[in-house]
Amino acid sequence: MKQILFAALTLMTATGFGQDSPETRSVDVSGLVIDTKGTPISNAQVFVHTQDGVTETATDARGRYELKDLRLPVQALEGPVTAMALLRVVAIAPKYAVGSSGEKFLVEVAANVRGFPSSGQMKEFGEPVVANVTLSTEQRLGGRITDSDGNPIANVRITLQYSTVIPDDSSYTIEKDLVTYGSNTTPVGKIEQLSRLCTALTDVNGTFELPHTAANSRLSITIEAPGYPELKAYALTTSWNPIEFEPEILILRSNKTLKLPPLVERTVSVVLNDTEEPARDICVYARSPQVSTHEITDINGKVTLRVPPGKYSIAAYPNTREPYFHRTRTVVVPQDQKPTVLRLDRGVTVYAQFVREDTGDGVPKLSVKVDGSRYSHTTHTNGQLKSSYGLTSANGNVRLLLRPGSRRVSVTPSGGFRSKRTTVDVQVGKQQRIKIPVSQSPAR
Repeated sequence: MKQILFAALTLMTATGFGQDSPETRSVDVSGLVIDTKGTPISNAQVFVHTQDGVTETATDARGRYELKDLRLPVQALEGPVTAMALLRVVAIAPKYAVGSSGEKFLVEVAANVRGFPSSGQMKEFGEPVVANVTLSTEQRLGGRITDSDGNPIANVRITLQYSTVIPDDSSYTIEKDLVTYGSNTTPVGKIEQLSRLCTALTDVNGTFELPHTAANSRLSITIEAPGYPELKAYALTTSWNPIEFEPEILILRSNKTLKLPPLVERTVSVVLNDTEEPARDICVYARSPQVSTHEITDINGKVTLRVPPGKYSIAAYPNTREPYFHRTRTVVVPQDQKPTVLRLDRGVTVYAQFVREDTGDGVPKLSVKVDGSRYSHTTHTNGQLKSSYGLTSANGNVRLLLRPGSRRVSVTPSGGFRSKRTTVDVQVGKQQRIKIPVSQSPAR
């Protein structure tokens, strides 16, 4: 049974849990916020974080909070576990570091399943969820930010994103990888209100103090400096330095100075592969583990990106009006001197309807697969990326943008239905409408 539950958790993560599932379940969530000595903390801000958003509340005089009838988005699964949802409770209070309950999983099991192993982290729907949070005393991260010449930079915004407890000296070895996050992560950056509370600004001397950080921790922080792309740095709230970090990873130690790297200009051209025309109004992103920035192409299909030296994934995303697919290329700045040209392939619109074999009625809320993978298409609007997923409407209809050629279309087995893979010959200039029969999945 434990292996089945682990497989369900893996599937939930791999399929992008909750991104397109309209189903919800109700749950009662309560808990206690205390300090490391067990003393209740009153008026602590509590954020119940689900895949569908964040619900805020506060603790009472006894350090307790409670939310009744909280709606959670549900991921439908096949097998003994038929549905699953998750939540995480994050809390914060003045003079304390951010704390988290860790993820809580709620599952719905099939009627013929017996002996479900309920635990503190996993419950069945209908059971109340108790999520307690312990807050440690904050250790403020102090530092200074300058440019590569040592000149202080004012009005730099430093925001805490994640926090990981560092192993103690006795258990630490050079083989341990501090770049990967452990289980003690607290997602701050995903909660807007919490991000504002965990943000600092540099003064005219480039100095700052970041609140709500925990002692003996490794932090992931974002740095938004005037004239720079968004940078990610790793900060240590401890003085010991057990290993030498890779040079391209920015590290800010407590009460130390972080020099921002110099910037290099990189010009990117985007063209439409079928017409050779320059592609305007295309969002071009440059990403690395430490940097993220984007610009919109001009009338000549070009952008100039200013980034620190390093290895980047440069991607061009069409806007929501264009029937093209995004294109990605990896470059090393500034060593790679070849012109960066991204060619966008035109897609073909295919309208599919999934209907029941027995009645001919359209089947709603089915997740579509193309060539064996869940269908998705990423575009941009005003520089914001948006991934759309194939989910059938109330009449079983879905609009797909497919690459030319032979494509296999089916649905992810969920909601009690499955379909056979249907091969579609996608041709440029030919609008297609197809019907794909689905049948009810046999009971397990």
